[in-house]
Amino acid sequence: MKSEYQTSKGLPRRAWLLFAAAWCLLPLCAQAASPTLVLKSAGSNENSMINGELVSVLTGNVVWLYDDVTIRSESAKWWRTQGMVEFSRNVDIHRAKQRLTCDRMNYTKKNSMLLAAGNVRFVDSLEKVIITGNQAQYNLQTRKCVLDDAPKVVRYDTSAVETLTIVGRQMTWEDSQKVVWAKDSVRIHKGDLVSLSQYAYYLTDKELVRLRVNPRITYDRQKLNGDSINLAFRDDTLRSMVVMGKGRGVYTEYGRSDTTRTTVAGDSIYMDFTDTGTLDSAWVVGNVVSRYSLMSDSLTPNQVSGKQMVLAFGDQSQVRHARLWGNAMSTYYMEDKNSKNRNDASGDTLSVWFEEGQAVRLRLSGSVRGKYFPQ
Repeated sequence: MKSEYQTSKGLPRRAWLLFAAAWCLLPLCAQAASPTLVLKSAGSNENSMINGELVSVLTGNVVWLYDDVTIRSESAKWWRTQGMVEFSRNVDIHRAKQRLTCDRMNYTKKNSMLLAAGNVRFVDSLEKVIITGNQAQYNLQTRKCVLDDAPKVVRYDTSAVETLTIVGRQMTWEDSQKVVWAKDSVRIHKGDLVSLSQYAYYLTDKELVRLRVNPRITYDRQKLNGDSINLAFRDDTLRSMVVMGKGRGVYTEYGRSDTTRTTVAGDSIYMDFTDTGTLDSAWVVGNVVSRYSLMSDSLTPNQVSGKQMVLAFGDQSQVRHARLWGNAMSTYYMEDKNSKNRNDASGDTLSVWFEEGQAVRLRLSGSVRGKYFPQ
């Protein structure tokens, strides 16, 4: 029976170990055109033959190279024939502006894949993205990082007060596209903005977030939902929202004497924000219906409808003016001392002015028709 320290040709143990130690440090990348893992240095190296395969156990400041990637750990176990390496204790992978750290990691030569586990942290300092989780897969060839088991993405900026945070059940970082993919129970938070959806795509270089499958947003006093929603940022400040398909928004305004609730629905909703993050204007397109009422009198809401509508807001995101085009119709209530009377009107164009959330003036133009119903 052969000793585990003896070759099939019977080389002496001492000669074999000297040969293995020398070959361990050869530049393996010269043997193949494609990148491969190369051992640069280690504090100690013990080699043995186990089941016919050379296995190296490395300890003490172990450093590896893979193309432009540097991998460090305090210990590693290398199966030479299979091209497999187990890294453990303070694993650190560095590539240009990217860095991945973890407690332990496996490398497989066959697919150039790193499997990381335990306190995984991926940082792209150029894109200002931090992704954390309990386990991850990182492809050295495609530069794709997939994290699951409590993953979290943070977009940080030293000039912004709030960071953008994304959580979900799985996260993927596509370096070639500079995009974070999140799926399953995705939650995004930044300042007053909170969104929920099943899927989200965050293009870091364009500062664009795409929410898909049952997206819902709460922002300050506004709530939005629809088939899909896009959020656009500039300098890490929210600048616009686009709701596509069955868009619906709810806006709450707190007045001195009462609270006003305004709902807006349409096929699509476009919203613009000021430099300070307050709502500036909104454009609603297709099958527009808007209702507004005092919370103390929600059973008789005022209503307007049409094909398109533009809403203008004040410096505190309060509704100031609404203008509708295309078969514009309105129903609003007027109070006198003894009753509350209803007025129905229609025309080509409708303009409404608001104060403290209440309509104070209304103007119709083009084919105007109206009915008055005393109560």
